[in-house]
Amino acid sequence: EDPNLRYRSRHVDLLVNRDTVREQFVVRSRVTQTIRRFFVEHDFMEVETPILWPHAGGALATPFTTSSQAFGDDLPLHLRIAPELFLKQLVIGGFERVFEIGKVFRNEGIDNSHSPEFTVCEAYMAYADYGDMMAITERLLRSLERELSVSATVFGEGAFDRVDVVSTLRDCVRRSCDGLELPADLNSPDALDELRAAVKTS
Repeated sequence: EDPNLRYRSRHVDLLVNRDTVREQFVVRSRVTQTIRRFFVEHDFMEVETPILWPHAGGALATPFTTSSQAFGDDLPLHLRIAPELFLKQLVIGGFERVFEIGKVFRNEGIDNSHSPEFTVCEAYMAYADYGDMMAITERLLRSLERELSVSATVFGEGAFDRVDVVSTLRDCVRRSCDGLELPADLNSPDALDELRAAVKTS
């Protein structure tokens, strides 16, 4: 029953809790296979990008830092925090549709919903905008729904709701922060100072 013991001795956990734990591994494998098949069927090419790199980019996170015997301490290396920049370089270089399923590493907190090592899937497509990527993501989620025989209540039935980010953010802040109003112009150079002042007086 001790979760620490279970996670540190996965082989024992699988033997003792075979019915429940084994299914988690099977479902995760099916999810990965379905995602990979979906992108390949939509003419995306799967690629692998570097794990070690002199500069950590593509996200705002603290990287793990290491060194190489070949390069010595003169060239510190970082475990990647995101594959984004490498994938975008491939699109610029002429590969119009690329995706990667792989590990990223972030040297930050850990709890039930955050791990310093986790798997991501990122996909990029030339000549597409956020609307196109939203549509592809919706089709991917429906594909997972069918493959895993998931209830439609997980993602909702029918078309996905399309919401305006800024107005939705304003409503959420207003509801959860006792009527706090975001600055009228979030692009203004003074927006951050206005928000700080509003928070202090609320």
